Amino acid sequence: MPAFTYRTLGTLRQTLRTRLGFGASGAATGASDELLNSFLQSAYAHCYEMQDWKKMTAWFDSSVGMGQNLIDYPADANPDRLYTPPGSRSPLWILYSGSWVPMEEGIPAAAWDTMDNGNTYPMRYELYDQILLWPKANALYTVKIWYIKKMGSFSLDNDRPLLDDNLIFLHALMTAKQHYKQPDAGLYIQQWQEMVTKIRAHSIGQNKVIRRSRPDDIPDPRPVVVP
Repeated sequence: MPAFTYRTLGTLRQTLRTRLGFGASGAATGASDELLNSFLQSAYAHCYEMQDWKKMTAWFDSSVGMGQNLIDYPADANPDRLYTPPGSRSPLWILYSGSWVPMEEGIPAAAWDTMDNGNTYPMRYELYDQILLWPKANALYTVKIWYIKKMGSFSLDNDRPLLDDNLIFLHALMTAKQHYKQPDAGLYIQQWQEMVTKIRAHSIGQNKVIRRSRPDDIPDPRPVVVP
């Protein structure tokens, strides 16, 4: 578990119930656990899709052996949301001669005839059910994959979200207050919008230093012919 943890679904639900004024009467008011959970789950899904939030970003080092050209997505990755670090141009990097070299997306049709050429390290990729590399590896290499984590479960009381729980909670609160036609709903809509702006600015600022290497100092990959 990471050093930081966000509040669980159960804790958020209880806080939401209290903020709606249902803390004492609970389900008798119609604010059932199922309905409150739905507010929080919808808020989580909405916030998750809004941006590649800093805390959802991760990387994984995968090995590709000689003669191989397929690697799996990391187990906790969202395959539809690979992540290109700021200042970079690719979510995939290959370790070649001690340097991290960015890989280019797209394998031209003409390149399929040279998939087995064995004269160079993999330089290009396509995103299918697995990650397809071109050409097949001529040695053992490490490929670093940057990605956004998939949401994971958020239906059990002990489940925790991947992103700022205050953002999720405030979204759920404004939605619930609108649903129950509480007069202060507009106040929380404004608060949520302000929080989104603040957290986005903070996340973008951090992203400027996300990488550990200097991709701008790494030359473009070129074929290396083996005599």
